[in-house]
Amino acid sequence: MTGVKRSGILGVGPLNWLSFREIVERIQTETGKYVHSVEGRKEFAARSLEPVGDTPEQFAAAIQKDVERFSALAKQLNIQPQ
Repeated sequence: MTGVKRSGILGVGPLNWLSFREIVERIQTETGKYVHSVEGRKEFAARSLEPVGDTPEQFAAAIQKDVERFSALAKQLNIQPQ
């Protein structure tokens, strides 16, 4: 029995709110710190990788740019989806 029901208020079900926003923001912040650290830059360079997108919006824009670029290339080469 929920606390709301015990209090005599009828017609109200349990209310559960769960948000991962703070967790996601913390992961993004900590990842950004590492990517821009000396150690992170060395690791990315050793793997021939270049980090993009300090924010989720910047990362989404980078992905969209790649989608557009590779879509145009596929069209130019007449590559059809399978």
